[in-house]
Amino acid sequence: MKKIFIYTLPALALTMASCANGYEGDFKMDKPESVEHAEHLASLATLNSVINRAENPNFKLGLAVSSADYASQGLTYSVALTNFDFVTDVNALAYSSILNEEGEMVLTSVTDMFIQNGPKVAAGAMLAYNALPTAHLEEVISPTFIKGDLAIGTFAFEDFDGDELGKEYPMSNGSVAAVAENPTGADGHVLKIGSADNKARNSYPVLTIPLPNGMTIGNVTSVVFDLYCPDDKSQKRNFVAIVNGVRCNYTGDTPDKRGCPLETWMNKMVLDLSQVELTDDIKSATEMTLAFGPNVNNSYYFVDNIQIGWTTGVPDKYVEKNEAEKAAALADNFGTWADAVMTACGASISDYVVLANPMSDVAPYALRSTQTEAVYDEEGAIVNDMSGLFFFNDYMGDNYVKTVTDCLSKSYTSAGGNGKPNFFVGESGLIGNPEKTQSLIAQVAAWSNAGAKIDGIAVAMNNVDASAENRQAISNLFQALAGSGKLIRLDNLSVANADAEFYGFIVSEYFRLIKAENRAGIIFAGMGDLWKNNARTDAYEAILNAISSK
Repeated sequence: MKKIFIYTLPALALTMASCANGYEGDFKMDKPESVEHAEHLASLATLNSVINRAENPNFKLGLAVSSADYASQGLTYSVALTNFDFVTDVNALAYSSILNEEGEMVLTSVTDMFIQNGPKVAAGAMLAYNALPTAHLEEVISPTFIKGDLAIGTFAFEDFDGDELGKEYPMSNGSVAAVAENPTGADGHVLKIGSADNKARNSYPVLTIPLPNGMTIGNVTSVVFDLYCPDDKSQKRNFVAIVNGVRCNYTGDTPDKRGCPLETWMNKMVLDLSQVELTDDIKSATEMTLAFGPNVNNSYYFVDNIQIGWTTGVPDKYVEKNEAEKAAALADNFGTWADAVMTACGASISDYVVLANPMSDVAPYALRSTQTEAVYDEEGAIVNDMSGLFFFNDYMGDNYVKTVTDCLSKSYTSAGGNGKPNFFVGESGLIGNPEKTQSLIAQVAAWSNAGAKIDGIAVAMNNVDASAENRQAISNLFQALAGSGKLIRLDNLSVANADAEFYGFIVSEYFRLIKAENRAGIIFAGMGDLWKNNARTDAYEAILNAISSK
Protein backbone atom coordinates (compact mmCIF):
# COMPACT_ATOMS: atom_id res chain seq x y z
CA MET A 1 0.00 0.00 0.00
CA LYS A 2 1.36 3.38 -1.15
CA LYS A 3 1.89 6.03 1.43
CA ILE A 4 1.24 9.62 0.46
CA PHE A 5 3.05 12.36 2.39
CA ILE A 6 1.58 15.82 2.27
CA TYR A 7 3.62 18.81 3.36
CA THR A 8 2.22 22.22 3.81
CA LEU A 9 4.14 25.11 2.20
CA PRO A 10 5.48 26.52 5.48
CA ALA A 11 6.81 23.12 6.45
CA LEU A 12 8.52 22.66 3.07
CA ALA A 13 10.11 26.05 3.29
CA LEU A 14 11.43 25.30 6.78
CA THR A 15 12.92 22.03 5.64
CA MET A 16 14.70 23.67 2.70
CA ALA A 17 16.00 26.48 4.83
CA SER A 18 17.49 24.08 7.35
CA CYS A 19 19.31 22.29 4.54
CA ALA A 20 20.71 25.52 3.21
CA ASN A 21 22.00 26.55 6.55
CA GLY A 22 23.90 23.36 6.89
CA TYR A 23 25.76 23.57 3.41
CA GLU A 24 28.11 26.09 1.85
CA GLY A 25 29.02 25.53 -1.86
CA ASP A 26 31.15 27.30 -4.58
CA PHE A 27 29.25 26.18 -7.73
CA LYS A 28 29.16 28.67 -10.67
CA MET A 29 27.41 28.40 -14.06
CA ASP A 30 29.98 29.04 -16.93
CA LYS A 31 28.81 30.94 -20.05
CA PRO A 32 29.01 29.02 -23.33
CA GLU A 33 32.04 30.02 -25.38
CA SER A 34 29.82 31.23 -28.23
CA VAL A 35 28.04 33.60 -25.87
CA GLU A 36 31.30 34.97 -24.54
CA HIS A 37 32.57 35.48 -28.10
CA ALA A 38 29.38 37.27 -29.11
CA GLU A 39 29.62 39.52 -26.06
CA HIS A 40 33.25 40.20 -26.91
CA LEU A 41 32.35 41.23 -30.47
CA ALA A 42 29.50 43.35 -29.19
CA SER A 43 31.87 45.20 -26.88
CA LEU A 44 34.24 46.22 -29.68
CA ALA A 45 34.67 49.84 -30.61
CA THR A 46 33.14 51.26 -33.77
CA LEU A 47 35.41 51.14 -36.81
CA ASN A 48 35.64 54.85 -37.42
CA SER A 49 36.40 55.61 -33.76
CA VAL A 50 39.84 53.94 -33.86
CA ILE A 51 41.23 55.82 -36.85
CA ASN A 52 44.19 58.01 -35.99
CA ARG A 53 42.99 61.10 -37.80
CA ALA A 54 46.11 63.10 -37.08
CA GLU A 55 48.35 60.56 -38.81
CA ASN A 56 45.80 59.74 -41.53
CA PRO A 57 44.33 63.11 -42.51
CA ASN A 58 42.76 61.89 -45.77
CA PHE A 59 41.63 58.44 -44.65
CA LYS A 60 37.89 57.72 -44.63
CA LEU A 61 35.92 54.54 -44.15
CA GLY A 62 33.05 53.89 -46.52
CA LEU A 63 30.27 51.36 -46.96
CA ALA A 64 28.65 50.42 -50.27
CA VAL A 65 24.87 50.37 -49.88
CA SER A 66 21.83 50.58 -52.09
CA SER A 67 20.16 53.95 -51.88
CA ALA A 68 16.78 52.33 -51.21
CA ASP A 69 18.14 50.17 -48.36
CA TYR A 70 19.90 53.13 -46.84
CA ALA A 71 16.91 55.43 -47.10
CA SER A 72 14.73 52.93 -45.24
CA GLN A 73 16.78 53.71 -42.08
CA GLY A 74 17.00 50.10 -40.99
CA LEU A 75 20.05 48.14 -39.87
CA THR A 76 22.15 49.29 -42.83
CA TYR A 77 21.53 52.90 -41.95
CA SER A 78 22.29 52.27 -38.27
CA VAL A 79 25.56 50.47 -39.01
CA ALA A 80 26.63 53.14 -41.48
CA LEU A 81 25.76 55.92 -39.05
CA THR A 82 27.87 54.51 -36.20
CA ASN A 83 30.85 52.96 -38.04
CA PHE A 84 31.59 54.77 -41.30
CA ASP A 85 32.53 58.19 -42.56
CA PHE A 86 30.53 57.91 -45.76
CA VAL A 87 28.31 55.63 -47.83
CA THR A 88 28.11 55.09 -51.58
CA ASP A 89 25.65 53.54 -53.96
CA VAL A 90 28.07 52.05 -56.45
CA ASN A 91 25.86 52.42 -59.53
CA ALA A 92 23.60 55.33 -58.62
CA LEU A 93 25.68 57.93 -60.46
CA ALA A 94 26.58 55.80 -63.48
CA TYR A 95 25.73 57.86 -66.55
CA SER A 96 23.43 55.11 -67.86
CA SER A 97 21.57 55.06 -64.52
CA ILE A 98 20.71 58.75 -64.36
CA LEU A 99 19.50 59.23 -67.93
CA ASN A 100 15.85 58.36 -68.46
CA GLU A 101 14.13 57.38 -71.70
CA GLU A 102 13.30 61.00 -72.47
CA GLY A 103 16.98 61.97 -72.29
CA GLU A 104 16.55 63.76 -68.95
CA MET A 105 19.01 63.33 -66.10
CA VAL A 106 17.29 62.16 -62.92
CA LEU A 107 19.32 61.77 -59.73
CA THR A 108 16.69 61.22 -57.07
CA SER A 109 18.12 57.83 -56.04
CA VAL A 110 21.27 59.68 -54.96
CA THR A 111 19.70 62.83 -53.58
CA ASP A 112 17.36 60.76 -51.42
CA MET A 113 20.47 59.63 -49.52
CA PHE A 114 21.49 63.19 -48.68
CA ILE A 115 18.47 63.87 -46.50
CA GLN A 116 19.00 60.94 -44.13
CA ASN A 117 21.27 62.91 -41.76
CA GLY A 118 23.75 60.06 -41.77
CA PRO A 119 27.34 59.83 -43.04
CA LYS A 120 28.36 61.76 -46.11
CA VAL A 121 27.89 60.26 -49.54
CA ALA A 122 30.64 59.42 -52.05
CA ALA A 123 30.03 58.93 -55.77
CA GLY A 124 30.49 55.52 -57.32
CA ALA A 125 31.67 54.99 -60.90
CA MET A 126 30.28 57.74 -63.12
CA LEU A 127 31.77 57.02 -66.54
CA ALA A 128 32.46 53.39 -67.39
CA TYR A 129 32.76 52.16 -70.96
CA ASN A 130 30.12 49.46 -70.38
CA ALA A 131 27.67 51.57 -68.34
CA LEU A 132 27.08 54.51 -70.64
CA PRO A 133 23.88 55.61 -72.42
CA THR A 134 25.25 54.45 -75.76
CA ALA A 135 22.22 55.39 -77.86
CA HIS A 136 22.20 58.90 -76.36
CA LEU A 137 25.91 59.42 -76.98
CA GLU A 138 25.68 58.11 -80.54
CA GLU A 139 22.91 60.61 -81.11
CA VAL A 140 25.19 63.36 -79.78
CA ILE A 141 27.76 62.60 -82.50
CA SER A 142 25.21 61.78 -85.20
CA PRO A 143 25.01 63.88 -88.40
CA THR A 144 23.84 67.45 -87.93
CA PHE A 145 20.36 68.25 -89.18
CA ILE A 146 20.20 71.39 -91.33
CA LYS A 147 16.76 72.79 -92.06
CA GLY A 148 16.30 73.69 -95.71
CA ASP A 149 14.03 76.13 -97.53
CA LEU A 150 12.91 73.78 -100.27
CA ALA A 151 9.82 74.77 -102.25
CA ILE A 152 8.21 72.33 -104.69
CA GLY A 153 5.57 72.97 -107.30
CA THR A 154 4.44 72.77 -110.93
CA PHE A 155 3.34 75.31 -113.48
CA ALA A 156 1.02 74.60 -116.40
CA PHE A 157 2.70 75.02 -119.76
CA GLU A 158 0.23 73.87 -122.38
CA ASP A 159 -3.19 72.25 -122.65
CA PHE A 160 -3.56 73.18 -126.37
CA ASP A 161 -7.15 74.34 -125.86
CA GLY A 162 -6.14 77.83 -126.91
CA ASP A 163 -4.50 76.60 -130.09
CA GLU A 164 -6.32 76.34 -133.40
CA LEU A 165 -6.87 72.88 -134.76
CA GLY A 166 -4.08 71.97 -137.12
CA LYS A 167 -1.45 74.18 -135.53
CA GLU A 168 1.85 72.43 -135.94
CA TYR A 169 4.68 72.11 -133.45
CA PRO A 170 8.25 71.36 -134.54
CA MET A 171 9.61 67.82 -134.21
CA SER A 172 13.12 66.73 -133.24
CA ASN A 173 13.57 64.50 -136.34
CA GLY A 174 10.90 65.30 -138.88
CA SER A 175 7.30 64.15 -139.17
CA VAL A 176 4.33 66.11 -137.86
CA ALA A 177 2.96 67.18 -134.46
CA ALA A 178 -0.32 69.08 -134.76
CA VAL A 179 -3.17 70.22 -132.55
CA ALA A 180 -6.16 67.91 -132.95
CA GLU A 181 -9.49 66.92 -131.48
CA ASN A 182 -9.51 64.67 -128.44
CA PRO A 183 -9.44 61.07 -129.80
CA THR A 184 -12.04 60.00 -127.24
CA GLY A 185 -14.51 62.63 -128.45
CA ALA A 186 -14.28 64.59 -125.24
CA ASP A 187 -14.07 68.38 -125.35
CA GLY A 188 -10.75 70.11 -125.70
CA HIS A 189 -7.75 70.11 -127.98
CA VAL A 190 -4.70 67.86 -127.70
CA LEU A 191 -1.38 67.42 -129.50
CA LYS A 192 -1.23 64.52 -131.98
CA ILE A 193 2.22 63.10 -132.80
CA GLY A 194 2.27 61.21 -136.09
CA SER A 195 -0.83 59.65 -137.51
CA ALA A 196 -2.16 56.27 -138.54
CA ASP A 197 -0.87 56.92 -142.08
CA ASN A 198 2.26 59.00 -141.34
CA LYS A 199 3.90 57.82 -138.14
CA ALA A 200 6.78 59.68 -136.50
CA ARG A 201 10.14 57.95 -136.81
CA ASN A 202 12.25 58.50 -133.68
CA SER A 203 11.00 62.03 -133.56
CA TYR A 204 9.42 63.94 -130.68
CA PRO A 205 7.52 67.24 -130.37
CA VAL A 206 9.79 70.12 -129.40
CA LEU A 207 8.36 72.62 -126.93
CA THR A 208 9.98 75.95 -126.13
CA ILE A 209 9.26 76.75 -122.49
CA PRO A 210 10.07 80.14 -120.94
CA LEU A 211 10.59 79.68 -117.22
CA PRO A 212 9.00 81.87 -114.53
CA ASN A 213 11.01 84.76 -113.13
CA GLY A 214 13.83 83.64 -110.86
CA MET A 215 13.90 80.09 -112.22
CA THR A 216 16.44 78.38 -114.41
CA ILE A 217 16.58 74.97 -116.01
CA GLY A 218 18.46 73.88 -112.88
CA ASN A 219 15.19 74.31 -110.95
CA VAL A 220 13.23 72.05 -113.34
CA THR A 221 12.66 68.54 -112.00
CA SER A 222 10.05 66.89 -114.23
CA VAL A 223 7.57 67.04 -117.05
CA VAL A 224 4.03 65.94 -116.22
CA PHE A 225 1.61 65.07 -119.05
CA ASP A 226 -1.41 63.01 -120.07
CA LEU A 227 -0.73 60.27 -122.65
CA TYR A 228 -2.99 58.42 -125.09
CA CYS A 229 -1.63 55.47 -127.12
CA PRO A 230 -3.82 54.21 -130.02
CA ASP A 231 -1.45 51.32 -130.80
CA ASP A 232 0.87 49.04 -128.86
CA LYS A 233 4.08 50.20 -130.56
CA SER A 234 4.06 53.52 -128.74
CA GLN A 235 2.71 51.86 -125.62
CA LYS A 236 5.62 49.43 -125.20
CA ARG A 237 8.69 51.55 -125.96
CA ASN A 238 11.02 53.34 -123.56
CA PHE A 239 10.46 57.00 -122.90
CA VAL A 240 12.95 59.57 -124.15
CA ALA A 241 13.49 63.18 -123.05
CA ILE A 242 15.71 65.79 -124.70
CA VAL A 243 16.48 68.98 -122.75
CA ASN A 244 18.26 71.74 -124.69
CA GLY A 245 19.80 69.13 -126.93
CA VAL A 246 20.82 66.66 -124.19
CA ARG A 247 19.13 63.26 -124.53
CA CYS A 248 18.13 60.83 -121.78
CA ASN A 249 16.79 57.32 -122.42
CA TYR A 250 14.58 55.94 -119.65
CA THR A 251 15.58 52.29 -120.08
CA GLY A 252 12.87 49.85 -119.06
CA ASP A 253 10.37 52.65 -118.46
CA THR A 254 7.49 52.21 -120.88
CA PRO A 255 3.90 53.49 -120.97
CA ASP A 256 2.43 50.02 -120.48
CA LYS A 257 4.65 49.42 -117.42
CA ARG A 258 3.29 52.66 -116.08
CA GLY A 259 -0.19 51.15 -116.46
CA CYS A 260 -1.14 53.10 -119.58
CA PRO A 261 -3.83 51.07 -121.45
CA LEU A 262 -4.51 51.26 -125.17
CA GLU A 263 -6.94 53.88 -126.40
CA THR A 264 -7.41 55.33 -122.93
CA TRP A 265 -5.95 58.48 -121.45
CA MET A 266 -3.32 57.93 -118.73
CA ASN A 267 -3.25 61.09 -116.65
CA LYS A 268 -0.25 62.71 -115.02
CA MET A 269 2.55 60.63 -116.43
CA VAL A 270 5.86 61.93 -115.03
CA LEU A 271 9.35 61.92 -116.49
CA ASP A 272 12.13 62.74 -114.03
CA LEU A 273 14.19 65.37 -115.82
CA SER A 274 16.81 65.36 -113.05
CA GLN A 275 18.16 62.22 -114.74
CA VAL A 276 19.19 64.29 -117.75
CA GLU A 277 22.89 65.10 -117.30
CA LEU A 278 23.06 68.81 -118.01
CA THR A 279 26.04 71.13 -117.97
CA ASP A 280 26.15 74.07 -115.61
CA ASP A 281 25.67 76.44 -118.55
CA ILE A 282 22.44 74.70 -119.56
CA LYS A 283 21.24 74.62 -115.95
CA SER A 284 21.67 78.40 -115.73
CA ALA A 285 19.48 79.05 -118.81
CA THR A 286 16.05 80.66 -118.27
CA GLU A 287 14.41 79.08 -121.31
CA MET A 288 14.08 75.37 -121.96
CA THR A 289 13.52 73.40 -125.15
CA LEU A 290 11.97 70.06 -124.30
CA ALA A 291 11.24 67.08 -126.51
CA PHE A 292 9.83 63.83 -125.14
CA GLY A 293 7.82 60.75 -125.94
CA PRO A 294 8.02 56.97 -126.50
CA ASN A 295 11.19 55.94 -128.36
CA VAL A 296 9.74 54.10 -131.35
CA ASN A 297 10.47 54.09 -135.10
CA ASN A 298 6.81 54.33 -136.02
CA SER A 299 5.08 56.28 -133.27
CA TYR A 300 1.55 57.53 -133.10
CA TYR A 301 0.23 59.01 -129.85
CA PHE A 302 -1.40 62.02 -128.22
CA VAL A 303 -0.31 64.24 -125.31
CA ASP A 304 -2.15 66.89 -123.31
CA ASN A 305 -2.04 69.03 -120.17
CA ILE A 306 1.74 69.46 -120.04
CA GLN A 307 3.07 70.79 -116.74
CA ILE A 308 6.62 71.46 -115.57
CA GLY A 309 7.72 70.41 -112.09
CA TRP A 310 10.19 72.58 -110.25
CA THR A 311 12.00 73.09 -106.95
CA THR A 312 13.70 76.10 -105.41
CA GLY A 313 15.88 76.40 -102.34
CA VAL A 314 17.62 73.48 -100.69
CA PRO A 315 16.09 70.45 -98.96
CA ASP A 316 16.55 69.44 -95.35
CA LYS A 317 19.75 67.49 -94.96
CA TYR A 318 21.99 65.71 -92.50
CA VAL A 319 25.67 66.55 -92.57
CA GLU A 320 28.15 64.11 -91.08
CA LYS A 321 30.19 65.65 -88.28
CA ASN A 322 33.94 65.66 -88.75
CA GLU A 323 36.31 64.53 -85.99
CA ALA A 324 36.62 67.99 -84.46
CA GLU A 325 32.85 68.49 -84.46
CA LYS A 326 32.22 65.12 -82.81
CA ALA A 327 34.77 65.94 -80.11
CA ALA A 328 33.15 69.34 -79.56
CA ALA A 329 29.67 67.80 -79.37
CA LEU A 330 30.80 65.30 -76.73
CA ALA A 331 32.53 68.08 -74.79
CA ASP A 332 29.27 70.06 -74.75
CA ASN A 333 27.47 66.94 -73.58
CA PHE A 334 29.98 66.56 -70.75
CA GLY A 335 29.14 70.11 -69.70
CA THR A 336 25.41 69.38 -69.58
CA TRP A 337 26.02 66.13 -67.72
CA ALA A 338 28.38 67.75 -65.21
CA ASP A 339 25.91 70.57 -64.51
CA ALA A 340 23.13 68.08 -63.79
CA VAL A 341 25.30 65.94 -61.52
CA MET A 342 26.79 68.80 -59.57
CA THR A 343 23.54 70.72 -59.25
CA ALA A 344 22.16 67.65 -57.51
CA CYS A 345 25.28 66.50 -55.66
CA GLY A 346 27.90 69.23 -55.53
CA ALA A 347 27.10 70.47 -52.04
CA SER A 348 26.86 66.95 -50.62
CA ILE A 349 29.53 64.86 -52.34
CA SER A 350 33.23 65.62 -52.38
CA ASP A 351 34.70 62.30 -53.64
CA TYR A 352 33.94 61.09 -57.17
CA VAL A 353 35.07 58.07 -59.21
CA VAL A 354 35.00 60.01 -62.43
CA LEU A 355 36.20 57.20 -64.70
CA ALA A 356 36.02 53.45 -64.16
CA ASN A 357 37.99 50.67 -65.84
CA PRO A 358 39.64 52.72 -68.58
CA MET A 359 42.46 50.22 -69.20
CA SER A 360 42.05 47.30 -71.57
CA ASP A 361 42.44 43.77 -70.22
CA VAL A 362 44.29 42.85 -73.40
CA ALA A 363 48.05 43.36 -73.53
CA PRO A 364 49.71 45.80 -73.81
CA TYR A 365 46.98 47.24 -71.55
CA ALA A 366 46.36 50.44 -73.48
CA LEU A 367 43.28 52.59 -73.01
CA ARG A 368 40.12 50.77 -73.96
CA SER A 369 38.91 51.69 -77.43
CA THR A 370 37.14 50.07 -80.33
CA GLN A 371 40.57 49.02 -81.58
CA THR A 372 41.52 47.20 -78.35
CA GLU A 373 38.15 45.62 -77.59
CA ALA A 374 36.98 44.57 -81.05
CA VAL A 375 37.75 41.17 -82.57
CA TYR A 376 38.24 41.29 -86.33
CA ASP A 377 37.94 38.61 -89.00
CA GLU A 378 40.28 38.23 -91.97
CA GLU A 379 38.32 40.82 -93.95
CA GLY A 380 38.61 43.37 -91.13
CA ALA A 381 34.99 43.11 -90.01
CA ILE A 382 34.17 43.17 -86.26
CA VAL A 383 32.83 39.76 -85.21
CA ASN A 384 32.27 40.20 -81.46
CA ASP A 385 29.33 41.98 -79.87
CA MET A 386 30.25 45.63 -79.28
CA SER A 387 26.70 46.82 -78.63
CA GLY A 388 26.31 48.82 -75.47
CA LEU A 389 29.96 49.93 -75.45
CA PHE A 390 31.17 53.46 -76.02
CA PHE A 391 34.74 54.77 -75.95
CA PHE A 392 35.20 58.52 -75.67
CA ASN A 393 38.81 58.34 -76.82
CA ASP A 394 37.62 57.02 -80.19
CA TYR A 395 36.34 60.54 -80.84
CA MET A 396 38.14 62.88 -78.43
CA GLY A 397 41.63 61.43 -78.21
CA ASP A 398 43.30 59.95 -75.15
CA ASN A 399 43.20 63.17 -73.12
CA TYR A 400 39.40 63.41 -73.04
CA VAL A 401 39.65 63.05 -69.25
CA LYS A 402 40.83 66.65 -68.96
CA THR A 403 37.59 67.79 -70.57
CA VAL A 404 35.64 65.65 -68.11
CA THR A 405 37.39 66.93 -64.99
CA ASP A 406 37.33 70.54 -66.22
CA CYS A 407 33.56 70.35 -66.67
CA LEU A 408 33.02 68.69 -63.29
CA SER A 409 35.27 71.17 -61.46
CA LYS A 410 33.52 74.14 -63.00
CA SER A 411 30.07 72.73 -62.26
CA TYR A 412 31.09 71.75 -58.71
CA THR A 413 32.05 75.35 -57.93
CA SER A 414 28.93 76.75 -59.58
CA ALA A 415 26.76 74.37 -57.55
CA GLY A 416 28.20 75.59 -54.26
CA GLY A 417 30.54 72.67 -53.57
CA ASN A 418 32.67 73.08 -50.46
CA GLY A 419 36.43 73.14 -50.99
CA LYS A 420 37.88 71.06 -53.79
CA PRO A 421 36.41 67.69 -54.78
CA ASN A 422 38.58 64.59 -55.09
CA PHE A 423 38.40 62.93 -58.50
CA PHE A 424 39.43 59.27 -58.73
CA VAL A 425 40.13 56.92 -61.59
CA GLY A 426 38.83 53.45 -60.73
CA GLU A 427 40.27 50.23 -62.07
CA SER A 428 39.75 46.51 -61.54
CA GLY A 429 41.77 43.41 -62.32
CA LEU A 430 45.01 44.78 -60.87
CA ILE A 431 45.79 42.04 -58.34
CA GLY A 432 48.43 39.80 -59.86
CA ASN A 433 48.67 41.98 -62.97
CA PRO A 434 51.70 44.25 -62.58
CA GLU A 435 51.73 45.15 -66.30
CA LYS A 436 48.21 46.53 -66.18
CA THR A 437 48.97 48.31 -62.89
CA GLN A 438 52.00 50.06 -64.35
CA SER A 439 50.04 50.98 -67.49
CA LEU A 440 47.32 52.53 -65.33
CA ILE A 441 49.83 54.49 -63.23
CA ALA A 442 51.53 55.77 -66.39
CA GLN A 443 48.21 56.77 -67.96
CA VAL A 444 47.08 58.62 -64.84
CA ALA A 445 50.40 60.47 -64.80
CA ALA A 446 50.01 61.36 -68.49
CA TRP A 447 46.50 62.68 -67.90
CA SER A 448 47.67 64.70 -64.91
CA ASN A 449 50.61 66.14 -66.84
CA ALA A 450 48.19 67.17 -69.60
CA GLY A 451 46.12 69.15 -67.10
CA ALA A 452 43.44 66.69 -66.00
CA LYS A 453 42.48 66.88 -62.33
CA ILE A 454 43.03 63.35 -61.03
CA ASP A 455 43.54 63.16 -57.30
CA GLY A 456 43.59 59.44 -56.74
CA ILE A 457 43.29 55.85 -57.88
CA ALA A 458 40.42 53.70 -56.62
CA VAL A 459 41.31 50.00 -56.73
CA ALA A 460 38.36 47.63 -57.06
CA MET A 461 38.90 44.60 -54.78
CA ASN A 462 35.74 42.51 -55.08
CA ASN A 463 35.66 38.97 -53.72
CA VAL A 464 39.42 38.63 -53.28
CA ASP A 465 40.57 35.03 -52.98
CA ALA A 466 42.41 34.42 -49.69
CA SER A 467 45.36 32.60 -51.25
CA ALA A 468 49.08 32.71 -50.64
CA GLU A 469 49.57 33.83 -54.21
CA ASN A 470 47.20 36.75 -53.74
CA ARG A 471 48.92 37.67 -50.49
CA GLN A 472 52.15 38.47 -52.31
CA ALA A 473 50.32 39.98 -55.28
CA ILE A 474 48.45 42.42 -53.02
CA SER A 475 51.66 43.51 -51.36
CA ASN A 476 53.23 44.08 -54.77
CA LEU A 477 50.16 46.00 -55.95
CA PHE A 478 50.12 48.35 -52.96
CA GLN A 479 53.84 48.95 -53.30
CA ALA A 480 53.42 49.88 -56.97
CA LEU A 481 50.46 52.17 -56.27
CA ALA A 482 52.40 53.91 -53.52
CA GLY A 483 54.83 55.07 -56.18
CA SER A 484 52.13 56.90 -58.11
CA GLY A 485 52.06 59.78 -55.64
CA LYS A 486 48.25 59.80 -55.84
CA LEU A 487 45.62 59.18 -53.20
CA ILE A 488 44.93 55.45 -53.03
CA ARG A 489 41.56 54.07 -52.07
CA LEU A 490 40.36 50.46 -51.86
CA ASP A 491 36.88 50.16 -53.35
CA ASN A 492 34.19 47.51 -52.81
CA LEU A 493 36.50 45.41 -50.67
CA SER A 494 35.28 41.90 -49.98
CA VAL A 495 37.12 38.63 -49.32
CA ALA A 496 36.00 35.21 -50.47
CA ASN A 497 34.32 33.26 -47.68
CA ALA A 498 34.60 36.32 -45.42
CA ASP A 499 38.10 35.18 -44.37
CA ALA A 500 38.77 37.31 -41.28
CA GLU A 501 42.52 36.83 -41.25
CA PHE A 502 42.80 37.88 -44.90
CA TYR A 503 40.66 40.95 -44.29
CA GLY A 504 43.09 41.92 -41.56
CA PHE A 505 46.05 41.24 -43.84
CA ILE A 506 44.73 43.49 -46.64
CA VAL A 507 44.00 46.39 -44.32
CA SER A 508 47.36 46.01 -42.52
CA GLU A 509 49.28 45.92 -45.83
CA TYR A 510 47.42 48.99 -47.02
CA PHE A 511 48.53 50.92 -43.94
CA ARG A 512 52.04 49.49 -44.13
CA LEU A 513 52.76 50.26 -47.78
CA ILE A 514 50.67 53.34 -48.63
CA LYS A 515 52.02 56.59 -47.23
CA ALA A 516 49.84 58.24 -44.62
CA GLU A 517 49.15 61.31 -46.74
CA ASN A 518 48.07 59.12 -49.68
CA ARG A 519 45.64 56.91 -47.76
CA ALA A 520 42.25 57.95 -49.09
CA GLY A 521 40.37 55.18 -47.35
CA ILE A 522 38.56 51.89 -47.81
CA ILE A 523 35.03 51.19 -49.04
CA PHE A 524 33.62 47.83 -47.97
CA ALA A 525 31.32 46.00 -50.36
CA GLY A 526 28.27 45.95 -48.15
CA MET A 527 27.94 44.86 -44.55
CA GLY A 528 27.39 41.14 -45.12
CA ASP A 529 30.91 40.11 -44.11
CA LEU A 530 31.06 42.55 -41.19
CA TRP A 531 27.61 41.91 -39.71
CA LYS A 532 25.64 38.70 -39.67
CA ASN A 533 22.40 38.14 -37.83
CA ASN A 534 22.56 41.69 -36.51
CA ALA A 535 25.92 41.05 -34.85
CA ARG A 536 29.53 41.86 -35.60
CA THR A 537 31.71 39.17 -37.14
CA ASP A 538 35.30 38.00 -36.80
CA ALA A 539 36.06 39.89 -39.99
CA TYR A 540 34.88 43.08 -38.29
CA GLU A 541 37.30 42.48 -35.42
CA ALA A 542 40.20 41.73 -37.77
CA ILE A 543 39.57 44.98 -39.65
CA LEU A 544 39.21 46.91 -36.41
CA ASN A 545 42.51 45.57 -35.09
CA ALA A 546 44.29 46.36 -38.35
CA ILE A 547 43.04 49.96 -38.31
CA SER A 548 43.59 50.60 -34.62
CA SER A 549 47.18 49.37 -34.73
CA LYS A 550 48.12 52.11 -37.16
